[in-house]
This record gives sequence, structure tokens and C-alpha cells, in this order.
Amino acid sequence: MSEMVERVARAICESTEADIFDELDAHSIFRAVYIQQARAAIEAMREPTDEMIEAGLEHQVHTVENSRASTFVRWSWMVDAALGDG
Repeated sequence: MSEMVERVARAICESTEADIFDELDAHSIFRAVYIQQARAAIEAMREPTDEMIEAGLEHQVHTVENSRASTFVRWSWMVDAALGDG
């Protein structure tokens, strides 16, 4: 399982339950459901929305560097746009 799948699964778990993700057995059906939901959520983000693209382009206009930090900021702006926070 990738780090991002685990992060999203943990976030889904925490949004619906107490912080129990770490307590779930690796073979638990509940853990498997959280992981399945996480994979579906990440897959849904594969194709960015127009708002996400605009947010990424906006950041690109404000910087000339193409560094890891720049990519991180661009991605953060895109996710904020997807959440309606941007």
C-alpha cells in the first residue's frame, strides 16, 4: 500500500470514527474498506477539474522556478481548489 493510500484511508477513518485506524488488524475487513475507499478517492482525483488546473496554472504564473517546493505548492493549490477552499 502506498503512503498516500494509507494517509487517505486514515483520514477517512478519522472522519467517521475515533482514531482507530492503527488499532485495526492488517487483515481486518474494516481496514480493507478504508483502504478501498481511499483508493477510490485518489482515483477520482486522477483527472483534475478545471478549477484545479486553473489553480495550478495560477501558481505557475507566480513563480519561474520548477522545483520540488514549487510543485508542492502547485499541488496544494490544486487540492484546495478541489476541496472548494481555493
